[in-house]
Amino acid sequence: DAAGTSWLDTGARAWDDRLLQATHLTRDHMPRLVEGSAVSGTLRPALAARWGLPEGVVVAGGGGDNAASGVGAGVVKAGQAFVSLGTSGVLFAATEGYSPDAATAVHTFCHALPGTWHQMGVILAATDALNWFARLTGSDAQHLTADLGPLQAPGQTLFLPYLGGERTPLNDARIRGAFVGLEHATDRAAATRAVLEGVTFALRDCRDALAATGTTFDTLLALGGGSRSDYWLAAIATALGQQVSLPVAGDFGGAWGRDRRPAADRPPDRPCSGPFRRIRRRPRPLPRGRPGHREPAMTDFFRGIAPLRFDPQATTDLAFRHYDPDEVVMGKRMEDHLRFAVAYWHSFAWPGGDPFGGPTFLRPWFGDDMAHAKMKADAAFEMFDILGAPFFCFHDADVRPEGATFAESRRNLEEIVDYFAAKMEASKTRLLWGTANLFSHRRWMAGAATNPDPDVYAYAAATVKSCMDATLKLGGQNYVLWGGREGYETLLNTDLAKERAHAGRFLSQVVEYKHQIGTVYGFLKDFGLEAEVKVNIEQGHAILAGHSFEHEIALAASLGILGSIDMNRNDYQSGWDTDQFPDNVPEMARAYYEILKAGGFTTGGTNFDAKLRRQSLEPEDLIAAHAGAMDVCARALKAAAALWEAGELERRRTERYAGWDTPAAKAMLRGGLTEAAARVEAEGIEPEPRSGRQERLENLWNRYV
Repeated sequence: DAAGTSWLDTGARAWDDRLLQATHLTRDHMPRLVEGSAVSGTLRPALAARWGLPEGVVVAGGGGDNAASGVGAGVVKAGQAFVSLGTSGVLFAATEGYSPDAATAVHTFCHALPGTWHQMGVILAATDALNWFARLTGSDAQHLTADLGPLQAPGQTLFLPYLGGERTPLNDARIRGAFVGLEHATDRAAATRAVLEGVTFALRDCRDALAATGTTFDTLLALGGGSRSDYWLAAIATALGQQVSLPVAGDFGGAWGRDRRPAADRPPDRPCSGPFRRIRRRPRPLPRGRPGHREPAMTDFFRGIAPLRFDPQATTDLAFRHYDPDEVVMGKRMEDHLRFAVAYWHSFAWPGGDPFGGPTFLRPWFGDDMAHAKMKADAAFEMFDILGAPFFCFHDADVRPEGATFAESRRNLEEIVDYFAAKMEASKTRLLWGTANLFSHRRWMAGAATNPDPDVYAYAAATVKSCMDATLKLGGQNYVLWGGREGYETLLNTDLAKERAHAGRFLSQVVEYKHQIGTVYGFLKDFGLEAEVKVNIEQGHAILAGHSFEHEIALAASLGILGSIDMNRNDYQSGWDTDQFPDNVPEMARAYYEILKAGGFTTGGTNFDAKLRRQSLEPEDLIAAHAGAMDVCARALKAAAALWEAGELERRRTERYAGWDTPAAKAMLRGGLTEAAARVEAEGIEPEPRSGRQERLENLWNRYV
């Protein structure tokens, strides 16, 4: 594995001439580099004969042990990870770029597939720590963990698992382990739990170290001998705030990954399918009311509303009839397909006003100080828990009071971010994305990045930086730029070229800062940003632009820039941007069909950029609105998935373009106009129109929705 030799420029995936020169070597001394899935040679005829194999058996480049394990486990693209509980512990995440961090001993190497890297957080004693304790007590690991019962919060006894030093994030060979807080009440079970917890929180340290480089994941597979402990997996799921997947049977390591070389008809970056399809999932929220568990602050706003459950026969508004988070659709949990997010601004900051009247919502958290901001956060996380929402999104102005100066506003944001982080410890809800409000305050009336005043540009830059820092600290999956005031009102006072250049430079600065911390397509391409920035598409804005939602999604997917969606609807009669909750299953199914066709979300999701009507005053209205919208999206997803799996629509689409697969058509594309014209006359081509069969395709679609 060349990435481990210290001679490789891992980011460039090539030998580093400076490092070679430092050791008095040149590239002539080094072996040929090949990708892990590429052909490096064939088996020698003599060996093939000795082993009873045919001649010409391909020898692929292969990979290091963990990279090969990643391929074997299907961890091959950004957003995927596995945790290995072997003698040592490994948190392994696939990435799309090279983001090393030597200070925290984050291991960053080339993955065994082209154009892919991986990062690892490594702890030196995982099951090794448990086996060490088993030897001390005259037992074995299986018996120690068999009788622990349901997950408990950490007790008084703590364990530091540094029995032989530590790598990530401490990078210290001299540090050693310890039991802390031993007391008369510490029995074998309490000490065993402490050992498991110590390793678990060491893995969390690894997760935080990876997150500091910008690496996050939304699927996590558990491998290794330690994954046989339900208690340990529950602790890891809780500490990481991440659902853990476990293969139904079997353990899959590097040997399987090395054997998963691409089939002849597959591109080299697409390995063959894995050995397992079915998985067990173990969501384990930390039990409340146990010793050592801190209850989150509570409000009275949603009192009496129980967490929503899936019940197809429910007669109440406060249940899911179609959204079952654990239902498997096209091999993936529904929750992981849809990735719902609650919009903080519409749900908790909007006062219920409209152009003709003032606020109608009198929320107890409305106020301009930090106490009210924290009360708002308390109510928000109560609602997240009631809905079982996997994500939320926010603008800075939604969550913190405006300060008298920028510095005060930034400090307010930092304080509420710390408050969010504490609440996220006890909640499954994670941050899908953060963003800056660069449109509400009067300073933004002429735009932010496109403002004629350079001081406003500077203020916008400072605001976005603070929001990116906040998003990173909370482990946000993405950062969104929302240009609500960019553009112009009249050409009489506007320099379009200057404003466009400033907007492009602003976006470039955002991308540059992203790397420091870990129209749209044409505009991005002009500034070389099409590989760095994806688009968040809003249903209501697509309609305002005179396009369909599915058109915008399909176009973004075809250009490789589809990131996330805002789900809502507008009032079709008035044409206003009314941000209502979605209620049209056929319309949403068209959108989700295009998303499934594009391979589904990676780090993006379905954010409900929707708000209550100003007459909907009750707390139950807020819950029921989200529940109904989640059901609509679930029905739409299932309809789209059924049509996609049936394959009939794609088959008919393929048939329509089948003529382009003929040798003559391919040759025409390689040639010029002269050759095409000569063929028309030579073959006497006189094409007749063919039916597009639109109504029949619409009938096909309507069978599923």
